[in-house]
Amino acid sequence: MPSFPLRAAALSALLLTAGCAGLSPPPHRKPDPDLVSALDRLAKHRCNREAASVLTAVGMAAGDVRSLWVYTVPRYSGESLGGPEAHVGLNGQPGSVIIPMTDDCKARQVYTTGGARVPGMTGW
Repeated sequence: MPSFPLRAAALSALLLTAGCAGLSPPPHRKPDPDLVSALDRLAKHRCNREAASVLTAVGMAAGDVRSLWVYTVPRYSGESLGGPEAHVGLNGQPGSVIIPMTDDCKARQVYTTGGARVPGMTGW
């Protein structure tokens, strides 16, 4: 029987892999300047232009956005994941659109959580 730390590490790796399975890289389009401005007003961050590019590509506009906060996911020893993660609240909806990014602001994926619904987007 494997030790508890070994089992915990294996379970963590499985959950991390499962959490990313089926999520393709997000679409990109030239970001709507109004959407970039709206994100900057809500929470100024160096990755707002990339977040706006992804949101523009999925058909969102400045008027769709209610809130924004950007959390920096810590990177632990030996992990390749980590970096900024944009949480975009939508008007008239619960939950958020989540955009995890690399340290240099390249979007890794995009999905919704907490009941947010965006056509064509994976929800968790």
